[in-house]
Amino acid sequence: MEGFNATVFAYGQTGCGKSYTMQGPANAGPEGRGVIPNAFVHVFDAVKASTEVQYLIHCSYLEIYNEEIRDLLVSPKDKNPPKCDVKEDPGKGVFVKNLIKKAVKSELELQSVFDSGVSNRTVASTNMNDESSRSHSIFTIVIEMSMTDKDTGKESIKVGKLNLVDLAGSERQKKTGASGAVLKEGAKINLSLSALGNVISALSEAKAGKHIPYRDSKLTRLLQDSLGGNTKTLMVAAISPADYNWEETSSTLRYANRAKNIQNKPKINEDPKDTMMRELKEQVENLKKLLEQAAAGGGTGAAMIAQQPPSSVSASIDSNNSIANEAFLREKQEMERALAAERAKHEELMNRMLELQMQFTGSKSGNYENEMRALDQNSGVSSSAIQASAQEPQMSQEQLQQQSEAAQRLKERRKASKVKVRGRQMLFLILFIFNNMLCTMYMHKAFITNPSNGLPSTTAWCDVVCTERNAEKARIGACSSRGSGR
Repeated sequence: MEGFNATVFAYGQTGCGKSYTMQGPANAGPEGRGVIPNAFVHVFDAVKASTEVQYLIHCSYLEIYNEEIRDLLVSPKDKNPPKCDVKEDPGKGVFVKNLIKKAVKSELELQSVFDSGVSNRTVASTNMNDESSRSHSIFTIVIEMSMTDKDTGKESIKVGKLNLVDLAGSERQKKTGASGAVLKEGAKINLSLSALGNVISALSEAKAGKHIPYRDSKLTRLLQDSLGGNTKTLMVAAISPADYNWEETSSTLRYANRAKNIQNKPKINEDPKDTMMRELKEQVENLKKLLEQAAAGGGTGAAMIAQQPPSSVSASIDSNNSIANEAFLREKQEMERALAAERAKHEELMNRMLELQMQFTGSKSGNYENEMRALDQNSGVSSSAIQASAQEPQMSQEQLQQQSEAAQRLKERRKASKVKVRGRQMLFLILFIFNNMLCTMYMHKAFITNPSNGLPSTTAWCDVVCTERNAEKARIGACSSRGSGR
């Protein structure tokens, strides 16, 4: 009712009273009710007692039978119910797709929904229990609370979720006497409970970076948030008083002891902004309490300041201010020195760049013509020669460009010539093939239609071939008859 997630589940050997503990007997009074009916009463008692909060309550009921999820709120007459799959969403976490959610307004409606789901559960009779649960069931109650903040006047929403889990019991075939489909159901039950035990063992060891096998079973996948997540979890260990169940009883107690070592981190399900505002309010309230304790003489820090005379307090404040000012001045001077050094480096680099630029452009002295005249006078070289020498790199560049263009044109000509040669070769090949085909067709036509030119006709040729084949068969038959006579 405060916006937390909570889970209550019962674990133990088959026939030890898990379903009895969670559900209680039918039509039981207040003292004989189980955990689930008492939870219904508690929820709606809190709703009736609250006047400033608006509630929206809805519920769902499912079972895990042979590692398949079934919606218990679906009518048994529905022959094609929607398939329920386990999905995960960053905002909602792990949930079941296509699961029916029914809104309720009273305790009787909630109890009616639960009873309809119980009637659809899968049960069977064994040597240890007349109505043995053959599936794990999870009844979920989601409570959405809307309230108005007194200070800000804004509406805030909290969401609480309660998972009521009735696990199927672990069983041994030699004790239950199960066979056929019931035996297969027991194997699936033991497999999922083993996966749940592995998850609890991994969480109880609490090693950093260790893999938690939540995905080994759909049961552990749905209880992922309840085991090591954002949930307050309560486990009910159901044990048998019989001495011949000693091994199962000790195993259940070890199981519960490991589960007790799991550390969950529950938090209120609300908007992050509302969470921050609530935490700030809590801090303000804590500070107010500390100040009240300090004023009453029960504190240490603030009480000592309150007990000091005003002169000593002002002196301590002035000393603290002077120390802070000195530190600030020292830091300021260091920053100014660093800034001056950086400026000097920057000016030096700029001067160097200017010198290099002047050397590159040939205008370092600022007068190119004067330098040329002085150079002519000193070396005896005319300015025309110098200008010619200055133009030589440009001429060489033009020549290189012309040479590259000529080479490119030569390559294109060679490529075009190759294409022409290949085209001629292909044309010659096509003509040669066509000529051969014409010759063959002419000879074939002459062979068939004109036997008077010295070549036998088709009919005569076939008669010759048949005569030779018959003679060969006769020789083979004669040889075989002589061999059989011998």
